[in-house]
Parts: sequence; C-alpha cells; structure tokens
Amino acid sequence: QLQAEEYDLMAAAADLDKIEEVNANCILMANLQQASTSDTQTNSAPVYDTDGSAENLAIEVEKVNSVNRKLKETNADMTTELVRFQNQERCFEISQEKYDKLE
Repeated sequence: QLQAEEYDLMAAAADLDKIEEVNANCILMANLQQASTSDTQTNSAPVYDTDGSAENLAIEVEKVNSVNRKLKETNADMTTELVRFQNQERCFEISQEKYDKLE
C-alpha cells in the first residue's frame, strides 16, 4: 500500500509540473495579448478583441489556476499521508526487530 501511495504522489507531482507549464503558457499568451492591444503601438490602427479571445483566455487561465490549486492541496495531503505511512512502517520495523531479539 505504501508503494501505491508513493506512485500516486509521483503521479500528482508530474501532473502538477504539467499544469504549471500550461499555466505559464497561458500567462505568456495573456501578456502577449495585452501587449498587442496596448498603447505601445504608435503608427497602427487599434487592435480590438472582436472574437472575445482575451476573455476566453482569461477564463482558461482561471481554470488552470483552479486545477493548480487543487493539485497543490492534493500534493500536500498525499505528502502528509506518505509521512504517516513511513512512520507506521518504521514503527513496524522497530517492533519486528524487538520481536526478533526475543526469539
């Protein structure tokens, strides 16, 4: 059971890495969208978000952030469980050593 918990923890960590990468990409895209519509363009016509892509991107970023928060919570919970199982395993080993000495 301990190995299964460790595998779950590693899988959650891998998922967290993927989510953080997607999150970073969404932030980059949002920054690029903002830069393309900012006042830094001097001799060109204004750019309008006629298809709502900036709003859609903001919604997607919030979804990714929400998943990211949930994964971090799950990661913390699983880390706590893993420590608890490791402590139980160590107690069992100590008990087994004491029992073996009695024989």
